[in-house]
Amino acid sequence: MAHISFLFYIVSLITGTVSIGISFVIYSQYRKPVIRLYLLFLTAFAMILAELCLLKYLGIVHLENPEPVYFAASIIDLLGVNLLILVAPFFFHRLLTLKIPFAAGIFFFSLAGLSLVLSVIRYFLSASDLSIRIIGITILFGVMGYGILLILFRLHTLGNKTIKKALTLFIILNFCFAPLMAMEILREDIPWLKDFELFELFSLPAYFFCINCLSILFTVRHFNQPPYLEQGKLTPHFRKSFGITDRETEITALFIQGQSYNQIGEQLFISYKTVDNHIRNIYRKTDVKNRLQLLNLVRSNTAV
Repeated sequence: MAHISFLFYIVSLITGTVSIGISFVIYSQYRKPVIRLYLLFLTAFAMILAELCLLKYLGIVHLENPEPVYFAASIIDLLGVNLLILVAPFFFHRLLTLKIPFAAGIFFFSLAGLSLVLSVIRYFLSASDLSIRIIGITILFGVMGYGILLILFRLHTLGNKTIKKALTLFIILNFCFAPLMAMEILREDIPWLKDFELFELFSLPAYFFCINCLSILFTVRHFNQPPYLEQGKLTPHFRKSFGITDRETEITALFIQGQSYNQIGEQLFISYKTVDNHIRNIYRKTDVKNRLQLLNLVRSNTAV
């Protein structure tokens, strides 16, 4: 079972590396801010997975001096976990086209700092107190739980169907795997869980494999395209993707800026009824239901 589990971890790490590589290539081409955060998010996952791979390797290969490998694994885990705690909230907000409040940003920075301190105490001061581990795990799961709740509350406002599907799958995966992952992480500290070897295969490695496969599909389908909005202007790609006319592009630009039907009509010298007809056509072509969904659709694919 240990060898199968290790192989599953390696396969998961490879899929994660592929996802990071694809995302980096796409970011180099389009320079979308959300992909920059996405790269950090994926990197944090990959570092956590790399640490688990090293520990599994030490479990099946008996080295004369394993201390350097343990130390490297500890450093990788420390960096990966704290990077995930720091980046995840900002990535979720950006993906959902939300600005993170200043106070919330300070709070998440503080959580990352607390997690870092706990990690230092645990790894470098040889403190193996279960309470320290539980606090650290609670912070990590709490941040991810915050992201999931944020997605649940904002999912209906998204106009981009690809993002909706990907985030729905992400939520389902996390709800299914969260109990298993928590028990796997605490397995060594809880006696009655030590004999459940199936956790080694069907919790963390399976979760990372599913997440990495999902991230590859999401990266290719959503990020690998020119932006809809660049330097504050709607792009030809937006018009081509949805069959938007030049007049509809003008109206869309004003509409997502918050202007009313009357203001748009006065600026473009057209009637209220004409503006209403154009906006109905825009909704139909972009498959959205209201101004907020249209705004989020455009913002979901924005370049610097």
